Amino acid sequence: MIFFCVIDRIFVDAPAAAASKPSDVDNEEEGDPESLHLRFNIPVGNSLSIDRTANDLQKTAEGIKEQKKLSDKEAGIGLRMFDSDSSQSINRLCPWTKLTRCVRNAKYRTMDGTCNNLKNITYGQAGTPYQRILTPQYARKDITTLRMQLYSSPQTYAMVSSYLAGSISLPRRSVTGAELPSARLLSVGMTAESNVADNIHTLMVMQMGQFVDHDLTSTPTAVGESCCGRGGRGFASPLDPDKCFPIEIPREDPFWQGRKTCMSFLRSLSSPGLKCEIEFRQQVNSVHQIRIL
Repeated sequence: MIFFCVIDRIFVDAPAAAASKPSDVDNEEEGDPESLHLRFNIPVGNSLSIDRTANDLQKTAEGIKEQKKLSDKEAGIGLRMFDSDSSQSINRLCPWTKLTRCVRNAKYRTMDGTCNNLKNITYGQAGTPYQRILTPQYARKDITTLRMQLYSSPQTYAMVSSYLAGSISLPRRSVTGAELPSARLLSVGMTAESNVADNIHTLMVMQMGQFVDHDLTSTPTAVGESCCGRGGRGFASPLDPDKCFPIEIPREDPFWQGRKTCMSFLRSLSSPGLKCEIEFRQQVNSVHQIRIL
């Protein structure tokens, strides 16, 4: 049996951890694609403090999972009974329990989506987690033990101890246990090199999709972390898998041709559930999702 005192004890150091501040984005050269992508998804508002709270909850889930030898689903779903309603410690940390009262007959909607639904005042609010239809599929603990290091030789491997900490928050691998194919390898292999004009659709089809997408969603990424080695040669060492998910560039890449073997890619910030449940890692949306088109 898991007692609530376990939850309380794990949260003792949470306020001190929340006081720390990440450094500025400095891991990429100005003007390169990675840097531009990072600045497009730079955290705004209270995204960073929400992420720190989510990390506290995540460490709690991983600690209980390890102590009680729980499966992924038992930890990711079965621990949801511990939330802001059932635990005072979680309630004190949860960012959604400190909201002001709604004005029932307000003339205008709020800018951040708060109180747009008077029965569930956080629904659609900016800075809240995306709502899932299915549970996430993160890496299985028993196979996520090694991460290939890019690459003075193909036999060079580096142990990433953080991958052993749990499997309810880290990027998944193949069902065989192997790394999934590089996104760069798939992009190059599946994209035709020819430039064929489309006689039906214009570029505005894509632009309209982008407009609708980015008007409803904005996923901030981690900051202050270097995911690649100097000059894009190899993964950073040590590599923080909670923040980094770098993309391997094959040495036979037709453009880079071995000059660069790592494309930096930072993971999205995490978010607690709306009741700050102890569960799988969730992702945060910086903008509110209520639109009338």
